Amino acid sequence: MRRRAPLLFCAACALVLLGLQAAGAASPSLRTLPSADRALGESLFKSATRRLNEGHFTESLQTLCEALRFDPYLVDFYLLRGTIHSLLGEEAQARKDLERYLEVRPRDPFAIGFKADLEERTAFVREFLRVGPDWPVAVSGCGPMRRDLGLDAASLRRPLRPAWRNGLLAFGDAETGRIWVFRTHGKAWTRVFRGRLGKDLVRVLPGPDGVLLSVYRDGRGLLARPKKDGLERLREWKQGSASLSDAAWISPGWLAVSDRLRKTVRLLDPLDGRILWEWRLPAQNPEPVSLSAAGPLLAVADRKGRAVFLLDAEKRVLRGRIALPGHPRSVEWLNSGTLLVLTEEGQLFSLSHEGTRKQSLGFPFPEAWFLFPDGACSVGVADTRFTRRSRAVTVPKKGFLALRVPAPEGEENPSSGEKPLRTLEGRLVRPLDAGDRPEMILSGVFRGQAAELEVESRTTGGVFPEIPSDWTSMKSLESLRKATGLLLEVSRFPTETGTVARIGRFALANGITLSIRADGKSPCPLELLRLAEMTGGAVVFSEEEARRARGSEVLSLRPGRTLSQDASSPEEREGLVVLGREGGRTIEGNLPFWEACPTAAE
Repeated sequence: MRRRAPLLFCAACALVLLGLQAAGAASPSLRTLPSADRALGESLFKSATRRLNEGHFTESLQTLCEALRFDPYLVDFYLLRGTIHSLLGEEAQARKDLERYLEVRPRDPFAIGFKADLEERTAFVREFLRVGPDWPVAVSGCGPMRRDLGLDAASLRRPLRPAWRNGLLAFGDAETGRIWVFRTHGKAWTRVFRGRLGKDLVRVLPGPDGVLLSVYRDGRGLLARPKKDGLERLREWKQGSASLSDAAWISPGWLAVSDRLRKTVRLLDPLDGRILWEWRLPAQNPEPVSLSAAGPLLAVADRKGRAVFLLDAEKRVLRGRIALPGHPRSVEWLNSGTLLVLTEEGQLFSLSHEGTRKQSLGFPFPEAWFLFPDGACSVGVADTRFTRRSRAVTVPKKGFLALRVPAPEGEENPSSGEKPLRTLEGRLVRPLDAGDRPEMILSGVFRGQAAELEVESRTTGGVFPEIPSDWTSMKSLESLRKATGLLLEVSRFPTETGTVARIGRFALANGITLSIRADGKSPCPLELLRLAEMTGGAVVFSEEEARRARGSEVLSLRPGRTLSQDASSPEEREGLVVLGREGGRTIEGNLPFWEACPTAAE
C-alpha cells in the first residue's frame, strides 16, 4: 500500500491538471491566444453573420469555420451555426449546437429560450402533419341569413345545403329549380348570378375557374358557366342512381355522391359521370345523407346508423367509424383535423384526431339543419329556410414571426462603438389564416429590459412558383429564403414524411407561406394539405386560384427606443425576443444578437 500511494498521488495531480486545461479551453477568461488572432476570428465571425443576413447559408458556414480556426474558443460559433441549421429546418443538428453552447453558458436566457422555441416548433410541425390542427372551435350567435342574402321568403321554398369555394357561395332550391351564386367578402355577400336549372336539385357546387356543377336527385349532372345573360351549358351526363342525397368535391377530377336508397357512396368523374369507385356502407340499415371532403378524407354521415364514416378516397379504404349520440344530418370539415357534425336533435359536435376526441359545441338553435363552408376556416350553420345562421370558426392559437435586419441604419457612435438598430423586418406566418386581421400588439425584450415595438407598415408578400430540384441541398434552399410565399407543384414535391416535416420547419423559421398546386386529377395528399394550412397557404387547382395565392405578411417594425449592441463586448452578447398577440393568436419571434447588431454587416 505504501508503494501505491505515490502512484495515486501522481494520478490525482494529472487529473487536476487536465481539469484545469479543460476549464481553460472552455472559459474565455483563460485564453492565451494572440490578440491579433482573436480580432481576426471576431472579424470573420461578423462576416459570417453578414452572409447569413443575406441568405447565403453555405458561405456563412464556411466563413464561420474559418473564424473558429483563428479563435477556437469562440463559443458563439455554436449559437450561430445552430441558428443556420434552424433556418434550414435541420432540427436535430440545431439542437446539438445549442446544447454545446449552453454547456459553456448555461444561464444565457436567450439561448435557453431559443432552444425551447426550436423544440416547440418541431413538435408543432410533427403533430400538425400527423393529426391536423387541434385548436378550439367557437360558435357565434345567430344572424338573419336570408336578409343578409337579400332574399325574401317567397323566393325560397326548399333551399339546398350551400357550398363554398374560393370566395363563391352557391345554392339552389329543390322545388323551384332556381340557383344563386354570391361572392363573399369577409362576412358580407354580393350576388353575382341568379338563374333557373330545373327541379330536384341536390346541390350546386362552385368549381375551378367559376364553373358550377349542379347535381340532381336522379343522378344527372350539369357543368355550366354563369354569364350575364344566363348559363353556358358545358357538359351534361347521367349515371344510374336511385335517390342521391348529397354531393361534394374531392378534387376537380373526383366527385363524391351519396345514394340514400342504394346505401352507397360513389366516386364519379365530374366530366362524364363515369363511376370510378363504389362503396357500400357496412351497416345493417344505413342511410348516407351528407358528405364532406378534406383532401382525400371523405366524411359520410349515416343518419339511421348514428355514425360518421371516414374514407380514404385515394387508397379506397375505410379509416374509421365514429358513433354519435344523435342522428347526424350534416357534416363539414372545418379544417383537415376538425370535422363538424350537426344532428337532427340540433346538437353540434366537433370531432378531432379522426374521431378520438369528441366535443359537444351545444345547440346553435332549434331549427339548425345545414352545415356549409362560408369562408376559409369557417363553417355556417343554417335552418331549412335560411332565416337564421350561426358560424363556427377555428380559434387561432399560434403565429410565427421570422425577424430579419433589412439593412444597417444610422451612424456609429464613436464614443461608445455602438450602432443603433432602428428598423426590423418581420414575416408573420399565421397557421389556418382566415384573412381576418384583429389588432396586433408586439413588445420586445432586449438586454433584460422591455422594448416596445411599433408596426410602421404591413404588406402582403407575393408568391413565387420556383421550387428546388433537391430539398436536401443547402444551396437549393438559399434562394427560397428571400420569398414570402411559394407555390409548390404536387407532382414535383417530395412525399417522404421526414422531408415534408423539414420543409414545414424551414417555412416557419423563415416566414414563408406555402401554397400547394394539385394536378386536379386526384386529391391533394393529406400531408401537403396540412403543410399549406400550417403555413397559412392554400391548395389550388387552377391558374385563377394560383393567382389569388398570397405570401406571408411583411411587417416593418420600429422599436420604441433605439436598440443598440456594444460591439466591443463579445462576451456579453444577447438576443432580441419579440412577443405579441393578435386576437386570440400568440406571436413569438427571436433575433440573435449578431443579427440585431448592425456591426455584423460592415
